[in-house]
Amino acid sequence: MIYFTIIEVGISMFRGVVLISAFMISGCLAPATNSARTPSATPSTPVPSVSPTPSPTPTPTPSVSPTPTPSATVSAAHVFFSGHSLINLNTPTVFAQFAQSQSLSVNYQLQMGLGSSIKVRLQCPWNGQQKDGHSIQYRVQDELRRSNVYDTLVLAENHNIVENILYNSSTSMTRIMYDFFTTGNFNGQAYLYENWMYIDNPGIDEFLARIDRERAAWNCVASYVNTTRGFRRPIKLMPGSTAIAALIREIRAGTVPGISVPGAIFTDNVHLNAIGNYYISLLYYGVIYQRSPVGLPHTGLTVLQDSPPVLSNATAARLQQIAWEQAQIAINDTTSHFRTHAQCQTDMDALCTQTYGNTWACNAANTGRLSAAVTQLNNPVDPENGAWCLTGPAP
Repeated sequence: MIYFTIIEVGISMFRGVVLISAFMISGCLAPATNSARTPSATPSTPVPSVSPTPSPTPTPTPSVSPTPTPSATVSAAHVFFSGHSLINLNTPTVFAQFAQSQSLSVNYQLQMGLGSSIKVRLQCPWNGQQKDGHSIQYRVQDELRRSNVYDTLVLAENHNIVENILYNSSTSMTRIMYDFFTTGNFNGQAYLYENWMYIDNPGIDEFLARIDRERAAWNCVASYVNTTRGFRRPIKLMPGSTAIAALIREIRAGTVPGISVPGAIFTDNVHLNAIGNYYISLLYYGVIYQRSPVGLPHTGLTVLQDSPPVLSNATAARLQQIAWEQAQIAINDTTSHFRTHAQCQTDMDALCTQTYGNTWACNAANTGRLSAAVTQLNNPVDPENGAWCLTGPAP
């Protein structure tokens, strides 16, 4: 077993305290261009290089720009996933098995740090787990810049999007990852993975309402990053939270055979179980390949942690239908990731005073600060801290 620690720091500007969360990760068992090379599970260790700081960008004014609606399906995807436990080890590998079952070209790599923000994954690039569950054997800044290795990026910010916009420079960090990725593949497609907060008191209704409200925050991060894109493809949302909310609403309406309560897709108040992971993998497949996941297998799948999903034919078919409905909305969405500056300022101010939870990060004192923080595109990555960042691949 390999043990190492990711420490995430968020500084509360109005309380004047430093919040530190430590995440202990244990090693466990176990991208579309035709010229792309296949990334290996353990790429050769690159010579560390200094991460470039993005050139200063004037205060952006997001505006709606036309993005062509996809007119054809995708037949190959070489994907880099960067995230935490709401992506986990299992959703990418099940996604890859779906593609293989349809004789589609697929490969992927993973940078997974439990509870991590994008900022931490850039500051401590050797911390975390790669696709096989073992410790990372590459430096993410160098891995993403490898020429034409990846054509798709799925990037997750920590699930508390409000707090991370305020204190972990979500917009700047998303831009940095987008820049690294498009340096490696100028025509690559990046997705910001929208993910969800805890289901806490009072319950499901508030959880769903929060997802609906916070969707604007995820889209505004993408919108400001897209002001820097030039002729690159815009970063869009991979609508994880939105898809989970849609599934919960269908469960409550009684339209999902074999699943009668929302808790049946979770292991606790935030993490998905095998059924929930299966559903999110269907969403990846639908959005990335722009193909219907209806008819994909639900038996014979292997996972790296815990157990594979056990589903009836009727349950699997309904999950596939709902995932495809959500994927089609995302595929055909040409405006949400091009929100205007005025829209984002209004939405952020409203979000910070209305969101359930965030009692310390999002209160009346911070109302104007959130709308200011989301515009920031040039904040640098903090230097690697040898006290809690690994300085190279773990043995």
